[in-house]
Amino acid sequence: ANTTVHMQCPSTAAKGTVQFWKVLSALAGEAPGDDGTFGTSVKKTTMKCDNIRIRNKFNILMKLRKEGIWLLDTSMIGWYIQQPRTFNINRKNKMVYPNEKARPQSEMKRSTLLLSWELYTKHIVRQAANEGHLQMLIPVGNQVNEFVTRIRMEEAVTSTDGVHKAVVSDPTPAPNAWQKEEGDGDRRLLELQQVVHNVLYHGSSRGLSSKKE
Repeated sequence: ANTTVHMQCPSTAAKGTVQFWKVLSALAGEAPGDDGTFGTSVKKTTMKCDNIRIRNKFNILMKLRKEGIWLLDTSMIGWYIQQPRTFNINRKNKMVYPNEKARPQSEMKRSTLLLSWELYTKHIVRQAANEGHLQMLIPVGNQVNEFVTRIRMEEAVTSTDGVHKAVVSDPTPAPNAWQKEEGDGDRRLLELQQVVHNVLYHGSSRGLSSKKE
């Protein structure tokens, strides 16, 4: 049956970042573009037509849903608050500079991630693992791995009788950290894509640790 999908994006909504669309593109199995980078079908610089670019994003999300691949935020709340840009004039040189956007204090991030994990996120992961819907958990972000810890993740995918219901992979840095080394981000994406492909189509978890720590 034909299905019509109506998509609306409020002007005040966050549109997402290029880095995470590159991750989603790779996980959906899309091949790198001619320049060797992922996400060429959803980036404004390489896909000028808005309608086609939005449709490509929709197709990526539908592919991920079909394959059972989910990107789950550890935190229940958005860490970076959307704020209007403000400016200030330097009294000495009379130049105008943008003010840095206010963010929650960095020491709050540990407690935010831990409380979110213990009160909410952990239970989603545990339920999916116990019901047999979770094969692999990939921690994304060094701080997620540092604050939540590998032990907590392993416990979430392990039954009360000590049986591992899913595999916890080694952590991978957040996409924005990949940009620090030119070309390194897409190499990591290619490796991540291969790991996910092996699990989906070959039932293999090679390169992943399943030993409880």
